[in-house]
Amino acid sequence: DIAALFGTVCDGKGNLYCVCGKDAIAKGMKAGNIVKQAAMLTGGNGGGRPESASASIGDISKAEMALEYFQSVNAQ
Repeated sequence: DIAALFGTVCDGKGNLYCVCGKDAIAKGMKAGNIVKQAAMLTGGNGGGRPESASASIGDISKAEMALEYFQSVNAQ
């Protein structure tokens, strides 16, 4: 079950991207939900499909918090 969350920052703006493989989706992981929750931790917003999604990072100083959230979700 593969799921990944990536963060990018360029010119003071950031984005999160999440992808989930078929096995991860079968276990209940959905990229749209994951990226939305992670982005909310930074004051951003986003969403997408179960297999891929993107979101804006509101406060880039909180980007690491969003990635840590993903680690906790992915460990379950």
